[in-house]
Amino acid sequence: MNLGFPEQLLGWGGTMFFTSNDMPAVLSRVNQDPQLAGFILANRVSFANSGIRPATDDWPYLYLRSNAIPSTFLLIIAGLLVLFGAGAAVIFRKGLPLDWRFIFLGAGFMLLEFQNISKSALLFGSTWLVNAYVIIAILTLTLLANAVVRFIKISSLRPYYFLLFASLALVYIFPAISNPAQRSVGALVIAAGLLNLPVFFAGIIFMRLFKSAARKDSALGSNVLGMAVGGLCEALSFVVGIKALLIPVFVF
Repeated sequence: MNLGFPEQLLGWGGTMFFTSNDMPAVLSRVNQDPQLAGFILANRVSFANSGIRPATDDWPYLYLRSNAIPSTFLLIIAGLLVLFGAGAAVIFRKGLPLDWRFIFLGAGFMLLEFQNISKSALLFGSTWLVNAYVIIAILTLTLLANAVVRFIKISSLRPYYFLLFASLALVYIFPAISNPAQRSVGALVIAAGLLNLPVFFAGIIFMRLFKSAARKDSALGSNVLGMAVGGLCEALSFVVGIKALLIPVFVF
């Protein structure tokens, strides 16, 4: 293995990152070439004590130095909050009540799907297939939730709230499979179903509450408003990471 063009790299100004599933073997091959090993040693870049947080699967933000919401995002969030507040004031000022149950359900749903898409990217890869799988899972589980409410008499929602919280706990402890060698068709199907399982129980709760709501327009409008709020809360992942978003999901 011969580098062959160290002179051409001088003044390049870039940084090359190299990784492998078998780094000891790579390092062994590098050490067999004194010229290459010397070049790497002389030009190695260290990020130790630089104040830059390394990106991970849970915090994949290459464009951030540390855990903080960028000022641009804060300005956008502030502007959207003003628009949401003004819109809600206009829509609900004529005696149309806000339904906080649907606001919280909408906020929790949006945050849940944000972290689900991020975890699904580790399973299926960051392609359009990720959105397709997530949307198919959501629609299928929502359809099943409709069927449950349609054909089963539900006298109390407490068991379904318990199952919703239990499924959120399962999603929280679910280990993301980021190594392609660990994947199998069965594992992918189970993972996709488990990640979106809370949608099924939340759907049953939503449909049952919506069925008994006195003002369907207020319930639906409140739910959309809650989804908007949940979308803004996604910026919290810049600070706490993606997995930790399940905590506000649980609270909502």
